[in-house]
Amino acid sequence: MTAARFDSPQAILTGGGSRREAAGLLSALDAHHTLLVVDPYFRTADFLMEIRASLDRNRIANDVFSDLQPDPTDQNVRSGTERFRALGADSILAIGGGSALDVAKMIGVASTNGEPLSRFQGYYRIANPGPPVVAMPTTAGTGSEATKVAVITDTERNVKMMILDAKLMPAVAIVDYELTMSMSKPLTAHVGVDALTHGIEA
Repeated sequence: MTAARFDSPQAILTGGGSRREAAGLLSALDAHHTLLVVDPYFRTADFLMEIRASLDRNRIANDVFSDLQPDPTDQNVRSGTERFRALGADSILAIGGGSALDVAKMIGVASTNGEPLSRFQGYYRIANPGPPVVAMPTTAGTGSEATKVAVITDTERNVKMMILDAKLMPAVAIVDYELTMSMSKPLTAHVGVDALTHGIEA
């Protein structure tokens, strides 16, 4: 008989308003300075201001990084890693679609393993675990909040890299459906098909 392994975050919170638990979860992870990796679309969103205020109340210093793009690149990760190190951050809160979540996971890896990211392309090539990542998706398509995969484009080779390693798994996933309500109808349909495709593949 062949053994199968199923990896998942330590905790998965679901339900409307579950985003409000982020500060408490980061406190439980012994976070003192959190880098928020945020889709640029949400940089001025009311819910982001609420989350940052909650972090402040829990005495968790926090800063926002939103130098992201669809189909993120190693340059996005490099910029985020430099910011993470300059701040002396010890944890990451990722908010957005798959691009934001993948960049956040790779910032964590790069902060403890260095570059180039091409060293990690493929399966189980990451030596050191990164800081804890709390992932908060705002779309329903990629499932990056609960997978050990990131997809990043290597700009030098013009290659989209698939990186798979258990060290990419977020510590916690917060799945608050209210954060998906601002999606347009076309985007909702697009990510719905994406989610269906993942289900069929599984």
